[in-house]
Amino acid sequence: MHENQLSLGRSDALRLLRGVFPSIDEDQVAAVESTGTVNYLYRVGVRYAARFPMQSQDPARIRATLVAEHAAMREFATISTLPCPLPVVIGEPDEGYPLPWSVQTWIEGGIATPHSVASWRAFVEDLTTLIVSLRAADTRGRTFSGDGRGGELTAHDEWIAYCLQLSDGLLPVDRLRRAWSSLSSRQRDPH
Repeated sequence: MHENQLSLGRSDALRLLRGVFPSIDEDQVAAVESTGTVNYLYRVGVRYAARFPMQSQDPARIRATLVAEHAAMREFATISTLPCPLPVVIGEPDEGYPLPWSVQTWIEGGIATPHSVASWRAFVEDLTTLIVSLRAADTRGRTFSGDGRGGELTAHDEWIAYCLQLSDGLLPVDRLRRAWSSLSSRQRDPH
């Protein structure tokens, strides 16, 4: 998948995890099927999940990213209206895997799809309550201007147009196009 992708099998994950959880049984560690392209994900018993970066990078940079993620997880937990993962530990690299990695609590659940949500009304109410809570949170002057996930909406115009084209017949595409246009035009000219 990635040019500089690291290999990490279940036995490697188990070896690394035993550095944090010395008495963990082999059958308590299981790969999680995921479409993710950034981390290998393993369940650790019923309470935890471990994330191992897929791409070889500077270990100090990875550690700094994990420290920042753990701080963000703790802060998010203080304002979230829904259960959310909490940081547990940043694991150490070893001779078989060269990068720091992380463990957090596992929240049982599934990906929301048109067929998996038991009550769309409850789902929308929960999501709305969470968004309202997030929008009310004190950012302490922090801003985000990254790319990829988040950042400038206008940088995603082409991708959104493509996704909406593929979603015709599944979603209210005309309404979503108008909403996207309104949101991205506000970002172009915030006044």
